[in-house]
Formats: sequence, C-alpha cells, structure tokens
Amino acid sequence: MKITRVATAVVEANFDWTIIRVETDNGMVGWGEAFFAPGLTSTLRELGEFIRGRDPRDIEPIRRDMAQAASAAGAGGQVHHAITGIEAALWDILGQHLKAPLWQVWGGKFRDHVAIYCDCHGGDALESLDSLLQPRELEWDKSRSQWNAQPGTATRDVLAEYTAEAYVKKALQQVEKGFTFLKFDLDIPNPYSLDRYHRRLSVAEVPYLAQLMVDVRHAIGTEVELAVDCHWKFSPDSSIQLARALEPAQLAWLEDPVPPYNLDALKYVRDHSPVPILSGENLYGSHEFRSLFERQAVAIVAPDFQKVGGLAEGRSICHLADQYFLPVAPHNIASPIGTMASVHIAASIPNFLALEWHSSDVPFWSDMIHDGDLIHQGLIAVPSRPGLGVTPNEHTMRLYAKPGEPFFE
Repeated sequence: MKITRVATAVVEANFDWTIIRVETDNGMVGWGEAFFAPGLTSTLRELGEFIRGRDPRDIEPIRRDMAQAASAAGAGGQVHHAITGIEAALWDILGQHLKAPLWQVWGGKFRDHVAIYCDCHGGDALESLDSLLQPRELEWDKSRSQWNAQPGTATRDVLAEYTAEAYVKKALQQVEKGFTFLKFDLDIPNPYSLDRYHRRLSVAEVPYLAQLMVDVRHAIGTEVELAVDCHWKFSPDSSIQLARALEPAQLAWLEDPVPPYNLDALKYVRDHSPVPILSGENLYGSHEFRSLFERQAVAIVAPDFQKVGGLAEGRSICHLADQYFLPVAPHNIASPIGTMASVHIAASIPNFLALEWHSSDVPFWSDMIHDGDLIHQGLIAVPSRPGLGVTPNEHTMRLYAKPGEPFFE
C-alpha cells in the first residue's frame, strides 16, 4: 500500500476546520483534521508531496521524518498542526486495514462513552474567528453578532449579551439538552473594562465576573459541573483575586488565566488559587508538557489532539500526565472528524475527565458526517467501526467551504 495523494478542504465555521484526506493506491482513504493556522494548507501540500509513495502504515517513521524535515527547515507551529492532521489520517487507514477501531489498535478502551463538556462561550453570541483569531462575519449567517473581547471597545449591544441573565439562559438551555458539564468565558466585554494591555482586573471587574458564575451555579445546582476560561488575559495577581472570588461557584477549573509562555507565573497562580487550574492547549509535544508537569503548574491538563504533533504523541502526553496523577480534559474546537479522533484517545487512556465541544451554535456540525448526531445526553458513544469510525460528508463541506482555499484538489 502506498500514499498517492494528500488533499485538503477548509470549512468556515466558528473556526476554520481543516480537513485532510490521505489517498492510497489500493483505494483506501484516511481522514484527519488539523488545528487552524495561517498558511496551513500550503504546509499540508508540501508535506503531502514529501510522504507520497510511502506505506501509510509506517506511521511513526513517517511522523518523525516529517518532523525532522520541518525542524531542519526552521518551520513554525503550523507544521505541528499539519503533521497531526496527516498522522490522524494514517491511523484511520491503519484501523481500516486491521478492521479495528483506533482505541482497539491502541490496546483497548477504559469506557464505552466519552463525557462532553459544552463550551457555552458567554450569553448567546456565536463567535467566528479567522486564522489570526480575529472576529469575522459569517457568509452563512450574517445575522449573528460577533464577539469583541477588546476592553473599552464594546458597544452597548455587545454588552447586553454578556449579562448574568444571558449566561443563566444559555446554561439552562444546555442542561435541558442533557449536558452535565458546562464552560463559560470570563474574558468578556464588561462595563468596567478599561485597558486591554496591562492585564489587571479592576476592583469592580472581579466581583462582576465572579457573580456571573455564582448566578449560573445557583441556576443549575450542584449536579452539573461548571468551568470558566480566561484565554490568557490576566496578570497572576488578578487571576488569583478572580479565583478567590469564584470559590463560591464551586468550579471544576479556571482555564488559562495567564499567558502560556511563563510556566513559573502559572505555577504561582496555581499555588495561590482555591480553584483548580487547567492549561495546555498551546503546548506542543510531550517535552513541553513534561516541563508543565514537573513544575506542578496545573491541576488538570488540556492538550489539543489536532495540534500536539500526532495522536500517538497525544496519548504519550496523557500517559505522562497520569504519572503525575493529573486528569486530562482535552481542548477541542474541531469538526466531528477531529472530535472523533479525540474520542478514541479519551476512550483509550485511564485519566480522561471530559472532552470539549465548542460548536453548539454551529447549525451544520452534525451534518459534517453521514453518521447522524454524535452527542446524546452529553455523551459520545465510543465507536466500534474500523479506524476513525465516521464517514465524512463532502457535500456539507463544500456548502460551507472557505473561499480561496482548495477543496480536495
């Protein structure tokens, strides 16, 4: 069996979903997904040429050769994204070849269902961000308001979406759908934001943000888990002040309170926070996660399996985390294709906690595959079909394809 082509398509949803199709000379096709990045499809094309003619079942040698070539060329983070998406498609091919689901190829499953935590953003706004994480207007839904997270620039209409009433309404809607784990954003426009550069929360902002979560907790009770995300916006001391104010909300975690490139600052926050600290989505490879674990800088780790360097590397990170007794709550903003790859990892590791789902407001998320709705009562059933276990829907992909990007060409 030989690789004949690596092709891509980009679907414009709340984020860019970059879908990868690896074709072989015997007609077998593998599917993967890569986390977005500027210039990603160009990188994927070059890597596709680099591995053409290789046996797709030689997954680890191919991954290492791609990584070594990219490192020698001084390539950046998007190469990790590209390698991860291609490697996932190779695993899909191997699973089909062996007539086994990926979790079985990896040694078995610890659970039959994977718990999902629903990312509720804030209020009822659907954010859609480009590859530089800048707000954009959706071609398929121009009626939606856009999230503007720059303090001091929010309009009155935007502020109206980030109220306790909007948060509670969103929480109750998702609980009614069966979700028992929710997450909201707290780096939001609010009436007290003054300066987006110094990272300090004002005296008025801390109780304002904390009260949003206290109100949600009162509304949903204690049978539903609740977490918050700060997107690296705050200083260490402001993060600690916010964590202390949030203690009555009984949170599962406070996510990414400080920028990710200073593990000592993250460790300082964790040491002084009454709320568990989660981070990890912007780290690559087990070597970067090892530094995070050795410092004991987090209570829960959140690798993103569409960017860490491969599904095998993602599993290595999880097993390393288990040596430090750390649970894993993977970051996931993917389509059903990348989500199902994460489901296979979640099923195959002992220390899995919950998998993120960020697409509750994307109307065609389930239509990206021919297999129907994946999520039922806040759970995804671990598939028994070979390989990835889902059948991508190219018709839906074409309907929402990003202008200017190739469509499996």
